[in-house]
Amino acid sequence: MRDQDRIDDCRSRGDVVGARGARETNPRSDRGQVAIDLLLCVLIVIIPLIAYWPVLRSGFVSDDFVWHQFFRNSPAEIIEKIRWQRAGLVELAYFRPTVVAGYQLDYRLWGDSAFAFHLTNVILHSLNAALLYLLARAVGMSRFGATAAGIFFAIYPANSEAVTWISARADELALLFLLAGLLAWSAARLRADHRWIGLSALMFLIAVGAKESAAAGILILPLIDWLLRRRVAVEQERVLRPCWTGYLVYLAIVAAVIAFRFWMFGDIGGMRGPGDTAAYLETDLPQVWSALVLHDLWVMVTPVSRILWPDWPYAWRIAALATGAVLAVALLIGTLAAMLTSGRERASLRFIVVGILWIIIMLLPLIPLQPASILLARSRYLYASSAGLALWIGGVAGLSFRGGMIAKTASIVMLAAIVALSTFAIRDYGKLWLQSGEIAGEMHRVMATNTSHLADDANLYVVNFPWRVKGVPCAPFRYGEYLEFLYGFKRVHTHRVRRSGRQVLPWWLGVRDSAEGPVAGFVWDGAGGQLLVLPQPQADPIPAESAR
Repeated sequence: MRDQDRIDDCRSRGDVVGARGARETNPRSDRGQVAIDLLLCVLIVIIPLIAYWPVLRSGFVSDDFVWHQFFRNSPAEIIEKIRWQRAGLVELAYFRPTVVAGYQLDYRLWGDSAFAFHLTNVILHSLNAALLYLLARAVGMSRFGATAAGIFFAIYPANSEAVTWISARADELALLFLLAGLLAWSAARLRADHRWIGLSALMFLIAVGAKESAAAGILILPLIDWLLRRRVAVEQERVLRPCWTGYLVYLAIVAAVIAFRFWMFGDIGGMRGPGDTAAYLETDLPQVWSALVLHDLWVMVTPVSRILWPDWPYAWRIAALATGAVLAVALLIGTLAAMLTSGRERASLRFIVVGILWIIIMLLPLIPLQPASILLARSRYLYASSAGLALWIGGVAGLSFRGGMIAKTASIVMLAAIVALSTFAIRDYGKLWLQSGEIAGEMHRVMATNTSHLADDANLYVVNFPWRVKGVPCAPFRYGEYLEFLYGFKRVHTHRVRRSGRQVLPWWLGVRDSAEGPVAGFVWDGAGGQLLVLPQPQADPIPAESAR
């Protein structure tokens, strides 16, 4: 048995003397261990860069055009918008300073380059995968298990929306600083140095500033302490006592964020504005669990997006189905094995339990929101929870890698298959983002060119906009604030309308001629794949065939 395997084996059994003796008999350089971890982190960082590279050309889509106006705002202008929010002049829906700061940094470095904004998203995702690996190692997971967790998270297809969509950066930043805070917390506990608690609390505050649901991370602290308690007992022969001061600091941060949201929005929710709390607390529990199990959890355990399968070669579809089935069975068997056995497998059981609880904890803030769809729409909501799924997989992988040569070979082959299929799925899914980006860019150009003349209180009608392309966000017009941000808070009343092709022109002429103020309209021509401008007063009407 190799030296490190012997040490890990002794530690997992709780054999402190054996672990110490293995280290003393065959000392290994700490520098060498750090070098191995750094090399694995580099590998984990590179994998998503390769998988997501094609989608860097997908441009701005949907909400990106709303956020785009924040790129250029100075701190004074942002404060002014907060005052407008307080006065009821605008509805910001939520306030996420970490995200705004990140966008502004990108804008000041790269200008309006959508490629650079996408590259930042992919880099953030790669860093999250590396941080997850480091956190898994910090709490005592084996190197192979932590590597499996990091790689799985890096290449997990259900994370595609959070990585590819610029507007979903909030999910990436929230997890980034949450993981950094948990790493700092682990350092404080392992080193018995509470100065790291301050850094951990700061990271937690920044995470909540990126997305409100990150506040649920406070419930993960006891889970991390539970894992660290065993490691400290084995390696340092001391009892790890609860850090009540750290818990109180985290609670104070959550209380301060809640107070701020009440002051600014009148509620603590992060999406729906006033009434969020009631919507959350009054949610029907059977409906909640149905949504979580039938939608969110079901999407999370799906290895690839099923919407892509009809376009895949037959062999790839069979391979994806087989890999998904084998992965599900492997997770089940590994979990049962960890539950039914004793000794060193108990360490894997703790990681599995923490992974499952992590999933549930990070899903709780999402109860009042729409669940993720089978097309991976809104799958960005699952981004933080998928880190728990990765830890679960890491625990099972670490357990299987402790077996014989057959088990080790099977573990490596399974991990390689997941990487290959997931990369294929992400790159294929990226084609939809490229298509959506082309449509959104052209629609944005047409709308921006034909709405600059609108005055305050004008009415804007948008007909049959393609909000999504097979689940991928598309149309640049998403919120009523789009033109307000585009033209400096111009008060334009927007109306989203659905009409069949033959009804569009007669309906529009009636609306236009009966309007009391300025009015403009657009219709999406699905057959021609273009956005058409509905005729203005004293303008030649477009042919009825073009409005179909």
